[in-house]
Amino acid sequence: KDDKKKKEEEEEDKEEDNDDDEEAETEDGQKVSDPTLPLDVRLESSASIVKKAYSEVPSYERLIDAALHHPISHLHKECTLRPGVPVSPMLAKPTKSVQEVLKRLNGQRFTCEYKYDGERAQVHYMSGSDYSSTSSEEEGKGKGKGDGDAATTKVFSRNLLNTTEKFPEVPLYVKEACASSGVTSFVLDTEVVAWNNDTKQFVPFQVL
Repeated sequence: KDDKKKKEEEEEDKEEDNDDDEEAETEDGQKVSDPTLPLDVRLESSASIVKKAYSEVPSYERLIDAALHHPISHLHKECTLRPGVPVSPMLAKPTKSVQEVLKRLNGQRFTCEYKYDGERAQVHYMSGSDYSSTSSEEEGKGKGKGDGDAATTKVFSRNLLNTTEKFPEVPLYVKEACASSGVTSFVLDTEVVAWNNDTKQFVPFQVL
């Protein structure tokens, strides 16, 4: 019994050490909770942690609950992205010319992608177990449908509204694509577009 207790204590100590290793750091590599840091540095770093956590879990209720039970320096690992909870999307900044883009990026490497004429959508796919862990709480600014053990697909707008019922075809396509893939969950940041099956071409956004 003594050996078992000793082993449990060692495992607890190891978990505490891992928690310390995962604590957020400043740009200089110092622990945010370090009391020797100037107050303004600690406040600025803490604000950055909260902003990052909110970008992955845009729910004040979840953030406040996590902050009440964990140090701010650990908030980034308590509030992380998970399927079923909409994430604040990355939004583009319009520019007037290619020259303006090059100037703004200031020599940094970048890539480009085609701008589809559609509606921004965030598609969340969850297995039955993943869905049950989120369906008991209100996710986003609307309620979605799910069925127990089966995989569930939800669609959210750029404003985090649940638009699953607005695009009934999307869950069907996702289900078909994942039928034998072995995939259990994912989040897609995508664009929903209209498609003409006869002409095999995209249809203008207004058709949606």
